[in-house]
Amino acid sequence: MGQDKWVRRWEVESSNSMHTYTVAVDAMGNWGCSCPVWKFKRLECKHIQKIKASQQEIRAEIISLPAYEGRKIRLEIKKITRRKSLKEAERSLRI
Repeated sequence: MGQDKWVRRWEVESSNSMHTYTVAVDAMGNWGCSCPVWKFKRLECKHIQKIKASQQEIRAEIISLPAYEGRKIRLEIKKITRRKSLKEAERSLRI
């Protein structure tokens, strides 16, 4: 078997069906999705856009926190996202 090029994965629920798609990013920062839009057209789909937007929101929140709190939360995010899907991680971090 070949080596998996994806270094990080997220599960994203489809907005209009019962499907769950896998969004992934490789070490070079290239994105992919298991949905038909990306698989057949290689266009950035709404699932990739959703994950990118949520990652930017998380980074923005971390940057806006004082240094100590930001570091503590950043470490907590790493622990959570290793074990859970993005949706579960977001639920865990809500204050």
